[in-house]
Amino acid sequence: YLCNSVIGILPPLMQEHEKLRDASAPKRYASLLRMIFRLLRRNPRFYARLQMEDRMLEMEVRGIAVCNNEYHDAYSLFPHSVPLDAEKLTVYLAREPTRRGVMLLTLRLFLGTWRKERDLLEFPTREVELSTRRKRVMTVTDGEIVKFQPPLRYRVVPRGLRVILPGNAVA
Repeated sequence: YLCNSVIGILPPLMQEHEKLRDASAPKRYASLLRMIFRLLRRNPRFYARLQMEDRMLEMEVRGIAVCNNEYHDAYSLFPHSVPLDAEKLTVYLAREPTRRGVMLLTLRLFLGTWRKERDLLEFPTREVELSTRRKRVMTVTDGEIVKFQPPLRYRVVPRGLRVILPGNAVA
């Protein structure tokens, strides 16, 4: 992947959004709000085991994001990553145990104050292996919904993206 891979509440929301692509904006937003409340009512958490370079974590989480480099503190519902050449990954774990906490985290993401969230853990690393008890893991990977069989392995590939430019392009 190029930018990020997200597991948890985002993939089902994106899946619902895709189903309603041709619907009117009010219908899309109403449907997404219903989906959010349905997910919160079910209280979806999942067991995750993460093996990183210098540590291993096992816990129940609401969501995981593996980002190329790290997110910066922008005013946005979805944080943006910094330039792609720092040769590191950052793993974000949302371990909030309550529905109220999930709503507060969403608000903090929107306001750009999410780094102050005590139940959002952040780990820089160069590689991570994610295992879970699920047979298939639905992810949003660079904006695309993809299902994978665990374990998921993420690692930095320095200068792994080749870009082809026209002959008259400025470097």
